[in-house]
Amino acid sequence: MKITKQTGLFIVLGVSLAINVYIIGTVGVYAYKFRTIGEGSTWIEERLDRGEKRFLSQLEGDDQVLAQKVINERKPLLRDAFIELLDARRAVIDTLKTDAPNPQELARHLTQSQNAVDQLNINFHGFLRDVTLGLSDEGRQKIGDRLTKNHRAWRTER
Repeated sequence: MKITKQTGLFIVLGVSLAINVYIIGTVGVYAYKFRTIGEGSTWIEERLDRGEKRFLSQLEGDDQVLAQKVINERKPLLRDAFIELLDARRAVIDTLKTDAPNPQELARHLTQSQNAVDQLNINFHGFLRDVTLGLSDEGRQKIGDRLTKNHRAWRTER
């Protein structure tokens, strides 16, 4: 079977069209996701829910019950800390975008951003502390393995 120039051209155009549709669709999906980040906090809830599921999937029995209890206590605090951080960083960006940023206002927003990061770290590490202190030895080992699983370079970088 011989492929004519015209058939070859149609095949190339079809493949090109398929690639363009895929690229435009992918860009559209990510543009929509990034746009919705600024509109609300549902993406924060989704991230926290995904993290909760991944964390709980590593544990079993009493360890999982304990972790779920601590998550239920800490999740609102983590959510609020994330929102505070986003608001502070938006304020910094908005201040930087002005024609003549007020240095005191910029310093205040940067301090708010730093405080929000500190609050997020306090809540996250408090969550880890509360969970790991109550876990069984096997549960702590599983969490330790999970935390280092994707960060093997930590040991080799030093």
